[in-house]
Amino acid sequence: MAGSGETETRLRALARKLEALSAVGAPTSERARVRSEHARVLRAVDAEQALANALLALSEAHSIEPEEPEDTRARTIATCEATVAICFQTVGDDPAALEHALAGLEALGDLEDDLARFRLHNAQAVVYLNFGQADRALASFAEARESAAHLQDVTPVSVLNTNIACVYLEILDQPDRAIPHLDRALAIEGAEPIARVWALQARGKAQNKLGDHELALVSARDAEDIAERHGLLGSVSASLMVAGDALRALQRGDEALAALTRSVEVARRAHAQDMLADALTALGESEAAIGHTDAARAALEEASELTADRNPSRHPLSALASLAAATGDHASAYAYLMRYHEIVQRSADERSRMASSALEVEHQVASVRQEAELARREQQLLREHTDVLEQRVRERTAELEDAQHELIERLAVAAEHRHHETGEHTLRVGTLSGGIARLLGLDEGFVDDIAVAARLHDIGKIAVRDAILLKPGPLTAAEFDEMKSHTLLGAEILSDGRTRVMRLAEEIARSHHERWDGTGYPYRIGAASIPLSGRIVATCDAFDAMLSMRVYKAAMPLSEAMAEIHRGAGAQFDPRVANALVTLVASAPDLITRLYGSRPGVVAEAA
Repeated sequence: MAGSGETETRLRALARKLEALSAVGAPTSERARVRSEHARVLRAVDAEQALANALLALSEAHSIEPEEPEDTRARTIATCEATVAICFQTVGDDPAALEHALAGLEALGDLEDDLARFRLHNAQAVVYLNFGQADRALASFAEARESAAHLQDVTPVSVLNTNIACVYLEILDQPDRAIPHLDRALAIEGAEPIARVWALQARGKAQNKLGDHELALVSARDAEDIAERHGLLGSVSASLMVAGDALRALQRGDEALAALTRSVEVARRAHAQDMLADALTALGESEAAIGHTDAARAALEEASELTADRNPSRHPLSALASLAAATGDHASAYAYLMRYHEIVQRSADERSRMASSALEVEHQVASVRQEAELARREQQLLREHTDVLEQRVRERTAELEDAQHELIERLAVAAEHRHHETGEHTLRVGTLSGGIARLLGLDEGFVDDIAVAARLHDIGKIAVRDAILLKPGPLTAAEFDEMKSHTLLGAEILSDGRTRVMRLAEEIARSHHERWDGTGYPYRIGAASIPLSGRIVATCDAFDAMLSMRVYKAAMPLSEAMAEIHRGAGAQFDPRVANALVTLVASAPDLITRLYGSRPGVVAEAA
């Protein structure tokens, strides 16, 4: 598997490019950047070699010829420092990773290089994440987000969402708050495969913590499949560990053992000692759980040798102590525990020292930047004038947004009048969609957008013939096929929108009749492959249809509608979205009364 698929292709292309640059005597800055990128790709299959190559690229960057521009030299150094930082993270050396991330930011200064700045802030944030410093990690991720916003590549945005989720998952122990960020990461199309793999792995960990072990297993298998296809050895090993945890929780011991055994084998081939230690620990715990004492001890002792100076979340010495105690070897159990406590204390001291060192370096960087800030004070009056102009622009933008929302509302009403409805259906679906988005923990910007965009979910019905749209009886198969086309027609009507709301409306129009089990239309996609916006609107649309009286059916009482939503969870509907709707109905009776009157279940759409 090493060096297979897309990863091998990229590595070969970069190697050929590097050879060509060397042959023609290209500037050192170009060679250093290509070598750095080669190391960044290589770390997915050979972490130790990737680190060696990254350090060589950094050495080249520092030896750039004097005739090259100074800003080129600074940007190249920053780019190479970012790669060195992430390579050190891959081999488990967080202190070195932080040192190089801060050095890269210092070298970059105020120069524009959004990609390098994103990678440096992201690497810095991941170190803080590993140090357990949630506030500092989130602050650094916020700085990384600023740089990512200016990039054409969507991969950084996907990675950021996953990393922010890991703060909630690994430091704050709030897996429920991690899930929405992971859904956003997975909803981003066009990101590199490794970004999707990381998001699926993190979602599997969160689902395991929430007790959703079957879903965790699906996430882990999906991550493993993508990593396999793209030759990402380290990610294959990590995915197998998540699957192993899920299988153990499901009491499928033999399958868990097989997955973890393979995780160890793959980690060895990837030369990723940090990951190998974790895989061996998980394997040892699984062997112990089914009574394979000798195999368990061998795996855990090897893991202990690899992690002697670190304190991972699942340390092999702790598992060795439990194993020794279970076999009656209390003296060894005590010795293991004493060694474990020494390592915990040493690790805590080292983390404290590194955190202090990081603060000192950051203070030095801040001092340098303060001098630059003083030089810019003379432009303050100009900035204040600019602020006034920008405020006027914001006010005008707000007016345009209001006008756009009004236009969307009128389009929605027009679409409903087309099939003799009042427009209240789209208003109710939009209001419910916004309420569910808020309960799912999505940001307020998305909540506001979906409440408006959802109103256009059926805009494609404008193009459906009256004979079908207004038919009081059942549709034939051919007529139903034509009715189903309203999803694609609606997406086409809304395509190429320039605003967030219109792009979201296009996404909803296309996907709001897909089903969680993959039997919907138009594309028969399922689960997380359906955009979250489509899953939310699909649930709200069905719920409102149940409570509404139409020419071809009676309204359904609220209690029966809620039972239908509950039955459809996991088949027609996203289970989390269905649960959020149930919660919304139970917790906001005033909202339901406002939308449906005092007796939900007898809402009639005017003909």
